[in-house]
Amino acid sequence: MNWFGLETDTFSPHGLWSRGYREMMDQMKAAGFDTIRLPYCDQLFVAGSTPGGIDFSKNADLQGRTGLQIIDAIVAYAGTIGLRIILDHHRSEAGTSANASGLWHTPPFPSRPGSPTSKCSRPATPAMRP
Repeated sequence: MNWFGLETDTFSPHGLWSRGYREMMDQMKAAGFDTIRLPYCDQLFVAGSTPGGIDFSKNADLQGRTGLQIIDAIVAYAGTIGLRIILDHHRSEAGTSANASGLWHTPPFPSRPGSPTSKCSRPATPAMRP
């Protein structure tokens, strides 16, 4: 299951404006999926890249969190319901599709700031079960 949005200028998975992330993940699991791919962009880690497009009445625990902290919450919940996560470094600047250059780096982001797997506070191995 691909759950895009963290690579866009909303800096959050799409659909959180109308549903809670746990409810959506429960539905993915019930539909038989065992893995979620989360594309993200380097810009997500830049100060001022504030997640938007979230209905906090349905996602109260995400209020005030950074994009990385939202990834952390998703990884943590995935672990509790038996889903795996693939973190996909999709692009440098926020946007849709791939970088125009086709490269993983651009002048504003000459090198990757690090993988979210090294920054998440929850221990997890993407796409693998311990």
